[in-house]
Amino acid sequence: MGNARHVYFVRFEDLPDLLRIGRRTIEGARKRVRKELLRGDYVTDDRTIWIDADLLRRSADQRSYVDVETVTVAIHPEEPACVSCTGHDWHDEIAHSTGGNNVVCPSRCVREGCNLRKIEETRPSRPDNGQPAPTHAIRYERL
Repeated sequence: MGNARHVYFVRFEDLPDLLRIGRRTIEGARKRVRKELLRGDYVTDDRTIWIDADLLRRSADQRSYVDVETVTVAIHPEEPACVSCTGHDWHDEIAHSTGGNNVVCPSRCVREGCNLRKIEETRPSRPDNGQPAPTHAIRYERL
């Protein structure tokens, strides 16, 4: 019985139909969902975004679906190019807490003419729903 495959379904806003996946464990199902989400083509602009998908199973009567959990992946922005052909030279600025567990860690490229700041947050709030993010976040700002 330990090797029985379970059938899970994934609901994701970009999919017109449910995605059916069979896995032996819930951990295997989570891993497959993350892999599917990371295959997407997302526009991150200059900051991290989080993509959610609902992991579902059939109800006991097989007529509907029940939520198992939400799987979330972070999509970080690509680092903007530096004006220098040797790349960014990041220097840390003063980190500070915004309250709770979140720490903001800014750094600045000191290459002449670059004027780019990278800001990493350890436990930010998600801008799309205000909830605590499950991972760190990165954003870039031109000074």
